[in-house]
Amino acid sequence: MRLRAPNLISSALLWFGVLGPPLAWAGQHVVGFGASTAGCRPFGAMHSVDPNVWALALTIAAGVVAAAALAASVVMWLATRTEDSSPPLGRMHFLATLGLILGPLFLFIILMAGLGATVLPGCVQS
Repeated sequence: MRLRAPNLISSALLWFGVLGPPLAWAGQHVVGFGASTAGCRPFGAMHSVDPNVWALALTIAAGVVAAAALAASVVMWLATRTEDSSPPLGRMHFLATLGLILGPLFLFIILMAGLGATVLPGCVQS
C-alpha cells in the first residue's frame, strides 16, 4: 500500500504511532502511583485494594496500547516509503520512523515498570 496524499485516517494513525506509547506509559505511571499509594494507606486495608493486581492490569493495558501504536508506525512507515522525500510524505515518513524508535523504547519501559511494581516490595519507607 502506497500513500499518495495524507488524509484524516493516515494522520490519526501516524500521530497514534508517535504519541501512543509515551501516553500509555504516562497513564500507567500516574494511575499505578495512585493505586500503590491507596494500597498502603488504611483505605487500602479497609477496601482490599491490591496494588499488584492494579500494576499487572495497567502493565497489560499500557503494553497493548504501545504494541498497537508500534504496529501503526510500521504500517505508516511502509506506506510512506518512496524515493521522493518532499513534504508531506517525507514528513510523514520521518514521524513514522520516530514512532518506530519510540514504540519499542516505551514498551520496554512499560514492561520494566510493571515488573518492578509487582516484584519489589511496596509500602516501605525510603
